[in-house]
This record gives sequence, structure tokens and C-alpha cells, in this order.
Amino acid sequence: MEWLWWTSSEGTGSRPTTADPTASRPWTWAIAVGAQWLPYTGPDRSEWPPLNYQLAIAYQQRWHRAAQPTDADHAIDHWRAVLAENDTDDWAATNCGSLLVERAHRDGRLADATDAVPLIESGTLAVGDDPVAAERWYRLGTAHHASWQLGQIPGSLDAALRCLDEALRRGAANDDDLLKIHLERALVGMSAWDHEQRPPDEPASALAARLRGFVDEACEALAATPAATPDLRADVAGRLAYIELSLAPYEPGGIDLERIGALVAGGAGAEHRGADWRFLMTAAQAMRDYWATIDQADDGAAPSLDALAQLAVTPGLSANVQALLGPVVRGS
Repeated sequence: MEWLWWTSSEGTGSRPTTADPTASRPWTWAIAVGAQWLPYTGPDRSEWPPLNYQLAIAYQQRWHRAAQPTDADHAIDHWRAVLAENDTDDWAATNCGSLLVERAHRDGRLADATDAVPLIESGTLAVGDDPVAAERWYRLGTAHHASWQLGQIPGSLDAALRCLDEALRRGAANDDDLLKIHLERALVGMSAWDHEQRPPDEPASALAARLRGFVDEACEALAATPAATPDLRADVAGRLAYIELSLAPYEPGGIDLERIGALVAGGAGAEHRGADWRFLMTAAQAMRDYWATIDQADDGAAPSLDALAQLAVTPGLSANVQALLGPVVRGS
């Protein structure tokens, strides 16, 4: 579901969520200096590759801090200039590919996602057993997932899961990376199960069972990483809450309302996400309360969806949130 990506950061990585002009000032200075020299050099000059390298880094860092869309475009152009001189530079390939994935989601460009796959794959295979391998397998997984989300490229979901399983096998470098990998795997599992489109009155499928395993393991990782970045923990909790709520109709009698409540409460801490995120967490709490009412009802009365219905028509909601809440209200 695209709304699950919309609530994420870099695929679950480093896509910017808020602008921070103060943090971007050193990179603005670096860009200004590099841009002054660029007209006086070219591909036939020795300073061309390192100058493009530095500009690519500066634009990429400012994009991740100040959220200026053109910075991502400039960074990609400069990484491509670097790779044109040396296509074996695994660091440049991985960074260029990762930015293409971010731009693919930003602009809905399938071509960026498919272009990213071979770039990140080359950067991943080049490092072998290096400690950075886990992160690169994760990034490759996000590229395959983006290819599915934007164009349903055959085999993309299976490829994404293979990459993410490999990332977990290699061992995440830190708690933040561990959470990102687990969440991305749950999101891929959600994409596969959502594509199956099995109605709730049918038995849970193998894909639903697999997704349940991914969510359980992600929740275990969340509980085991209290020192992870608070904003990331809140992001992960909120999105896992929605996956849990999506599974709820297929698990009658087995809904863990306590877990869902804890995840929603954790997701509410992501204040950096803004108004839409707060609406989503309010809606998640309303859905959790809806299932609690079903679980506790003993008179056969249909539980009320008034709270969700009111949320769905709240003025100022983005199209993303309205697209999420509308079907929930109509179909529950």
C-alpha cells in the first residue's frame, strides 16, 4: 500500500521529512564553492571526478537536511558524472541508486526505481563480507520494492525479500538499521499479501501467515531496541500498527489489542511527521477501539464507526489520509 511508504522515510531509510535550514548551511557553502569551479573544468581534466564527488555529497546531504527537491536531482546528476569516469566505484553507485529510489517515490517515476536496481546491486556485490554489506542488501531490497510499488515488475517482491533476509543474516550495524530492515521486510510482505486480495471471509493464506511472522519479528526487534532513535521507533510503531489492523479481519479471536494499542501509542510520538500523521494515529486508535468493541460485544450489536467516519471527512486531510480512511469506513 503506497500510504505505508508515504509514512516512511528512506524506503525506511533517510528520505527527509522536515526542512532544517540551519543543519544545511555548511553544505550550502560547499555547493557554492564547488559550483564556482565547475564551469572551468570538464571530463578531460583531473579535477573533474573529485569535484563532482564533492558536489554529489554536498547536494545529497543538503537534500536530507533541507528537503529541497532539486538537490536530489543535482546529486544524482553529479553521481552519474562520477560513475561515467569510474563505473566500478561501489560507493558512488550505491548512493546514486539510493537517491534514485527516493526520487522514484517522490515523483512516481518507475524508471528511477528500475535504474536504481543494477546500481545498488553492483555496489552491494562489490563489498562482499564487509560490515557495510547488510545496509547495502537492505538498500537493494528497497529498490526492488519500489519497482513493484510503482510498476509491479514481476519478481520484484521475491527479490526484495531475498535481499532483506540477507541483510538480516549479515547483521545490522546498529539498532536503527535493524529496525529499518525489519520494517521494510514487513512492508514488502504487506505488498505481497495486499496484491493477493483475498476476502476476509476466506481462511488466512500462506502470504498472510508469512506477514504475521514478519510483523511478530519486527515487534520483537522494536522491543529489543529501546536505544534506537526515538523518531524512528515512533515511525516503525505507527506503521506496524496499521499492518496489525490490516490483518485483524483475518484473525478473528486472535487480535492482540494490547499490542496494537501499544504500537499506536508509540506511533503517536512521531511529532516530526506533522498533522497527517497525527490524524493517522487517531484513526488507528479508532480502528483499534472498533475491534475492541467487536471483541467485547455480547449482544450482537454492530459496533459504531462514527469516530472513523468523522475522521474521514475532517477538513484539511491530505489525499493520502482520505484514501486510507475512506475504504476502512465503507468496508468495515
